[in-house]
Amino acid sequence: MLRCGAGEEVDLAEGEAGAATPIAVVDIATTGVYPGGKDRIIEVAVVRFRRGAGEVEDEYTTLVNPRRDLGRSEIHGITGADVAAAPDFAEIAGDVGQRLNGAIVAAHNVRFVLGFLRAEYGRLGIALPSFPTLCTLQLAHGLGGASPRSLHACCAAAGVEHPEPHTAAGDARACLALLDAYLDEAPGASLHDLGSEHTRIPDPGWITVPASGRRTVRTPEAMLRARERGYLSRLVAHLPSHEGTSLREAEYLCLLDDVLRDRALSRDEAEALWSAAYSWGMSQNDVAGAHQAFLWALVRQAKADGVVTDGERRDLATLCEILGADPEGLAVILDALGPTGVR
Repeated sequence: MLRCGAGEEVDLAEGEAGAATPIAVVDIATTGVYPGGKDRIIEVAVVRFRRGAGEVEDEYTTLVNPRRDLGRSEIHGITGADVAAAPDFAEIAGDVGQRLNGAIVAAHNVRFVLGFLRAEYGRLGIALPSFPTLCTLQLAHGLGGASPRSLHACCAAAGVEHPEPHTAAGDARACLALLDAYLDEAPGASLHDLGSEHTRIPDPGWITVPASGRRTVRTPEAMLRARERGYLSRLVAHLPSHEGTSLREAEYLCLLDDVLRDRALSRDEAEALWSAAYSWGMSQNDVAGAHQAFLWALVRQAKADGVVTDGERRDLATLCEILGADPEGLAVILDALGPTGVR
């Protein structure tokens, strides 16, 4: 049915024809979680893969200068010095767009990624078209059953290596390997079966700016910062997705995972989280339920080794307050999950 022509329908169940369609796996780092506000992309990677050939056709990654502050560097590991000489998105819009053309767009939490790409192109007066998509978070939620929701933990559950976490390029490569594993579990499934709202390749004429060829990659020091994560980050990385009752909650909780790694939630971040949830059709009760699920899952993970230290308890109490939960409820949750040592 498909030979990558614009306007033609992609059907992965069509054997060689479907397998011939390129998949563009995208990962981004951002200043925050809400593209409808002032948050911007600060790193992007696109790995273009042809499943039928079993090979990567092209890989592009670059830091991006957002022309604003970077948000919390302790979360994404990127500093102002890292992006000082990096191109802004206008300079690399053609480079990214060319790699999306003619492809299925895939990501971990693809709704989040496409939201930021749509906003960045929109600032340039370019309308991002509707691509066929594949989402490894959605596939984990559907195929993986009780799989964790973070990319790193989903990879671990599926036996997929993830050697360079928390960088756009490393996460894009891991997402591609995870996607390949999930597609192997669903032979003959169509894009519609796998959750894509769109199944037709858009006309390539949407990208009206040329590629610049510019890129700036992370230094070894920046790569090291990306790997240095604290106690709370390690807990968050392994939280199970089945604590949420819907895919939408899992998507929202992925955003919450990111902003809470430093045990703080600013007013701007809280407003951005609510704006993202509202734009995705979540109600106030939905958000409150997601926060409660997040807290229970975090406490369960903290107790997994049988000991909750005083420092861990303080972290959890802080998060109770941040999430709008009664701090006294922490003791109730700890007791409900069974005995543990405290030191």
